This record gives sequence, C-alpha cells and structure tokens, in this order.
Amino acid sequence: MTYSARSGWLAWATGLLLICGAPATAAQSAPAGPDRGAGDEAVPAAVDQLPHRRVSADTSARRLPARSASRTTKTPQATPAKAPAKKATRGRIGRAPASIKVTGTLTSIEEVCPVGLRRTTTLYQDSFEKGDLPEPTLTTGFGVADSEAGEGSRFARSILTQATATAPDKPYHTLFLPLLSTSRTARTIVSLRVKGDFGKDTAYVAVNDDSGWIEPSAQWGAVTLDVTAAVNAPSSDRAAGEMDVRVLNYPQSITGSTTLDIDDVHIYQCAPPAATGVRGDFNGDGLSDLLGVDRTGDLVMSAGRRNGTLGAPQRIGHGWARMTWIGSPGDLTGDRRPDVLARRADGVLLLYAGHGMGRFSRARVVGVGWQGMTSILTPGDTNGDRVPELLARDASGRLLRWSFTPGGRALVAKAIIGFGFGTYTRLLAPGDLNRDGRGDLVGIRADGVMLAHYPDRIGRLGRALGLSQGWSLFTAVSAPGDLNGDSRGDLVARRADGSLWTFLSLSKVTGIQAGSHANRFRLFG
Repeated sequence: MTYSARSGWLAWATGLLLICGAPATAAQSAPAGPDRGAGDEAVPAAVDQLPHRRVSADTSARRLPARSASRTTKTPQATPAKAPAKKATRGRIGRAPASIKVTGTLTSIEEVCPVGLRRTTTLYQDSFEKGDLPEPTLTTGFGVADSEAGEGSRFARSILTQATATAPDKPYHTLFLPLLSTSRTARTIVSLRVKGDFGKDTAYVAVNDDSGWIEPSAQWGAVTLDVTAAVNAPSSDRAAGEMDVRVLNYPQSITGSTTLDIDDVHIYQCAPPAATGVRGDFNGDGLSDLLGVDRTGDLVMSAGRRNGTLGAPQRIGHGWARMTWIGSPGDLTGDRRPDVLARRADGVLLLYAGHGMGRFSRARVVGVGWQGMTSILTPGDTNGDRVPELLARDASGRLLRWSFTPGGRALVAKAIIGFGFGTYTRLLAPGDLNRDGRGDLVGIRADGVMLAHYPDRIGRLGRALGLSQGWSLFTAVSAPGDLNGDSRGDLVARRADGSLWTFLSLSKVTGIQAGSHANRFRLFG
C-alpha cells in the first residue's frame, strides 16, 4: 500500500479540527500553503489536518522547556540521548553552506538579516549536540543522529517509510521547536541547515499559519526565512507574538524511504543598526569597516573586529565598476551614520548618504572635474570645526582642502594646505593617530618609508615625521578608519599573494593577517 499525501493546499489554520463539531472536510478548507501542483490525489474527508499547536492567550506565558541530556526520544532511527557526547568538530563544511530557497507563503532571504538590518536578540538555538530533541512529547519520527553534522557531530534526522509513518492517515514525521514569544516590532528570522535524499515538495516548514517547501539538497545547505509576517498575522487561537515552528518530512507519497536531516537551528531578531557617528562604521557596531569593489563591480564590505581582524566580505551594492575611488568622509548629513563619496571615471564626484548596514540613498553630484586628482583623502575633521573635510592632491603635488556645506550638499572653501606631496607614491588618511581629535595624514615613499603629517588647531599640516618602513611589500594600502575601537586610525594592506593584513599601530610593519584571496578586490586609500 502507498500512503497518499494531501493535495496542494496544506492549510495549517483554515479547516483545523473544530473544538466542537465534526472535522472540516477538504471542501470546507481554504488554500493556505504552497501548491504541489495539479494532478494530486483527492483529500480523504476523514484525514486530520497537519500537526500544530493550538495557542491561546492562556499559553502566552509559557517558557521554553528545560533541556536535559537524560531525556530519551523513542522514535525510529533515533540515537539514544544517553550516549556519551562526542566532541564537536567545528568547521567541517569548510565554507558557508549554499543558500536553499523555500517556495510558499514564507519569505526566503540569502543573508543573515534583511538588507539594512543587523542581528540583535537570539530567541532560540539548538545544534542537537546534547543528544535530545527540543519537544520530544510533540515530535514524531525524528531522532538524533550521530554523524557528520552541519556543525558538530549530531543533528536531527527523520527516515520516513510506510512502517515508520506517524499513522496510516498521517504519512509524515514532524519536528516541533519550542513555542516562542517574540517582539512584533522587530523582524524575526528562522535559520536552519538542511540536507537529505528528499525530492521536490517533501521537506515542509511552517511558522504559525504560513508555510513552504524546502528545495531538495543532498548536501548541507542553509535555509533562512523572514517570518515576521507569520508572527504578526492576527489569529483567534494564538496570542500576539507567539511563534509555533514545525518542520515535516512529508513526501507526496511514500515509496521506499525519505531522509530529512536538520541542524543548527537559530531563531533571532533583526533591527536597524545603531547610529554610532564613527567614520566608516557601516554596520552600526562602533568599528570602521573596509570597503572594496570586486571584479564584477559589486561593492563589498568587510566588518572590522575588536581583535584587529576583518569579517568575510559581504556584498552591499552593485554597479560600482565605474568608480575609480571610494571613501567615507564620516557623517555629512547629520544622522550620525557614515556616508560614502565616490569618483567616477569621468571625474564626477558623488555622495551616497548612508542609512546603516550598507544601505545608501541615491547618488547626488557634489563635484566635477576630479579626474585630475592623483589622490583623494577623507581624514574626518582636521581643523576642529566638527565637520569632515575632503583633501586631494593634484598633478603638481599640491595638497588641497575642501569643506562641505550643511548636509554635504556641496563643496566650498577650497584652500591650498601643502606643496611637494608628489614625492609620495601613496597618501592615506587613517584618522586620528595621536588622539588630539583631528584627522591625520600619512604618506608612503617609493622606498617604503611611511611619514606622518599632523594638522594643528586650524588644520595646517606640520612637517613630516617618520613612522615606519617596509611598506613597499604591499601592492595596495587602504585607510578605512578605526577597525578595533581603540580611538586610533588603522590601515589595511594587501600583499602580492593576495593576503590581507591589518595594522593597528603604524610605528612598525607588524600586521595581523585578516584575509586571503584579496586580489579579487580593488581597495582604495
């Protein structure tokens, strides 16, 4: 005998078993889930609806169930929870898992958070390393397997056959996660890793009344869902902010066996980043970040870290291939979020007002004729007026300074502040090096010697002072700002082999390796 699955609608709330009265038939139910497609078998009138919790205001104060290593899960193919825990082997995947899409009424995203937001509060996480399941009394068919997991050595597994189905009229296995309460003012995200030998329209995920089919994947892949709409949708049988998450192994029909593996479940919230006022801090963590452009013209950001390293590059924009220079002057628009300046190949200078997490307004022209400048610098405030300035070197070696009008709408007050700067092969503005509150300047000569220029109270540059030598080893040097939060400007440099190094002290060329394969990106001073 073959157990037939329900036809395409798979409703969770509509047509549920009524508290008083007869079960709802298929004709009484409204579509609420993703379609399996035409040609599915008819729904038997006596078949119960898919599993869920009935949630009411009386259960809104429920807390997460206690997790205990002594709990056993008597389900098919389950590894006994009392088995000695193996030491987790981190990083077995070796790289970030591929993103897996979900089709249905849930919204798939490819990043940790929707664009412009950052992860804030963790509501729940489980990698099954303790050997137990989060809701053993509700879960059916899933157990804990001991093998190569997404992270660690254990994961939740369902192997569905005719013999192990929940019941003849319930041809599925269900993994329940704890009932959660979440803020309705933040974005709520569900993330998990998935693999198995399941086919199309088999792995099913549901959050409250919304649901979707997980695309097949024989290797560990990442499913990330923005479930905010499902959490915020009004319901008569669920308290405000309650979240009921289930994952099902539910093939269209059972022929042989179907395996579904789940690991690394994370449920968390995302919110707009803080406005820190730090130059180059695009993700709101108070640390400057590194910008670059890859070979396809995408703008990428690597977040600064307090240990001096950099986060993995994240794409935050596209269409930047025409830019010959990019830098952050700090906050020009008065919202305490850093903005970005960029020069096109035709010499047009553009301002992109920042909104946090790599989001920017449309470009606004603030200057023309900049193709003749051999170096452009964003040192921050150099003259103590609390407004960022812009510096540039022309072909004759003169160093020029511009001020911005309120809101960064235009450049004004051009002034010559130095001569002879053509002796430097690179000019950089890392920020405040001596903690006097003013942005400083460094230059690197052809022999690899680095010298510093410190402005006085009105922005005049003093004579050059030697800092360090050996900088000719690097093919590119960038000055993103304060990467580690020590209130001093830092540098990032790239060697010919593509290795990336951060320098938290410029008095010696002793860096921290922060990345590799950086030859794929253009870095800007």
